[in-house]
Amino acid sequence: MCLSKWVDASFFFIYEIKLIGKNDVLVDSSQYPQSSHNYSNNLDQTKTFTYEGATQLVITFSTSTNVESKYDYIYVYGSDDTLIGKYTGTELAGKTITISGDTFKIKLTSDSSQTFYGYSFTSIKAIGPDVGWFVITEPGCETVGQKGRT
Repeated sequence: MCLSKWVDASFFFIYEIKLIGKNDVLVDSSQYPQSSHNYSNNLDQTKTFTYEGATQLVITFSTSTNVESKYDYIYVYGSDDTLIGKYTGTELAGKTITISGDTFKIKLTSDSSQTFYGYSFTSIKAIGPDVGWFVITEPGCETVGQKGRT
């Protein structure tokens, strides 16, 4: 039987606590933005990633990241839409960038000729005082008790 609420604040059972970081967390890869592989011609696509509570995001591009050199570009923008960099070819392959704030944007533009892999990430790390989560669960049940940030 799953517990639905605490009986008394001074007496309760904790079955399992999962603590994922306190000031940083490695974001689940299923949440990473990425381009189509290969991306299409005449593309002008922007994707936004936000991790609430982060004061910094550390993003690492995959070594496969590649666009047509001098014709197709990847633009990286920070939380306040400030351009961090404009990249072409393999300039972002394996590169790590630290971004202030909880949001970044990636814009991919292409011309009408060749297309390549595009971009993807090997990791996105969120840093900040409120990014770690704890979960109290009962084995075999939905989350019970509390779920929140550390």
